[in-house]
Amino acid sequence: MADPVSLMAIGMVGTAIGGAVSAGGKYYEGQAAGAAARYQQNVGNILASALETRAQTQLAEGGVRAEQFSRRQALVVGQQTAGYGAGNIGGATPERVRASQIAGAQWGTGIIRADAAQAAYGSSLEASEKRAGAGLEGMAAITAPIAGDIGAFGTAVSTAGTLTSQVGQATAVSSKWYDTPGPPTLYQDPNHPGGYVAGYG
Repeated sequence: MADPVSLMAIGMVGTAIGGAVSAGGKYYEGQAAGAAARYQQNVGNILASALETRAQTQLAEGGVRAEQFSRRQALVVGQQTAGYGAGNIGGATPERVRASQIAGAQWGTGIIRADAAQAAYGSSLEASEKRAGAGLEGMAAITAPIAGDIGAFGTAVSTAGTLTSQVGQATAVSSKWYDTPGPPTLYQDPNHPGGYVAGYG
């Protein structure tokens, strides 16, 4: 049977190892959380950049479509004007038709540009949300390792306190365990002549 001091020492070693493993786990957990947050921050920034590019492309495409529509309408107006001139048609009616056609072309061009601007605004808004999320992930990337360090330090301090308490208990046990009387004394056995019996005097 092992003496209580040896058992207490084994317990203290186990406590120290457990505390070290727990502290290391908290430290690396914080590091891993920080790395994951940095990754999410990078992904968010990449997505935000892609959305900003898409917004610019939507505006540019809208401008091209509006320009193409405007040119097609100008061609129609030009053909109508030439037709009226060739047919020697004059007066208020051709002018009204021409003005109406020009107004319709301007209205259609404005709608195309407005649709493109609305789509670009949606993309820009989504990009802003991604950028803001990336900023939050950046804060998490900074704070997660710090939280891991604090958790590891707290575990180390707690383990040190437990070990100190165990040392105090071991000191109390060791003084009791080793406070034994001296070696036994041999006495003559009254029941067996010539025999001896061990005893403490």
